[in-house]
Amino acid sequence: MMLVVLTAALSFLANYYFRDSMPWWIFAPVCAACGFLFARNTVHAFLAGFLGLFLLWGLVALGIDHFNGYRLGDKIAQLLSLPNNLTLVAATGLVGGLVGGFSTWAGRRIRAIL
Repeated sequence: MMLVVLTAALSFLANYYFRDSMPWWIFAPVCAACGFLFARNTVHAFLAGFLGLFLLWGLVALGIDHFNGYRLGDKIAQLLSLPNNLTLVAATGLVGGLVGGFSTWAGRRIRAIL
């Protein structure tokens, strides 16, 4: 379990560093590398990647929403027929978590094949 937390933290920190200077898809190769190097099995790999990017994308979305006074989040949530801006933040975190989870899982599977 500790390795899952370590992999999630490493995924979070590495992707936090790259989030402003690289395109959005750079998260996938970084998570795949974390899965390749650190994950013990595919379940732990998916959980670690999901947790790392769910927290990263969710917290970044919440921070952006906070710094603009929750106006943009409310307008987009209204446009998408969501109940409030926190649902939009959770959906953003879910998308990021799925990208991270499947990428880390893929990295672990590549290691198993090699």
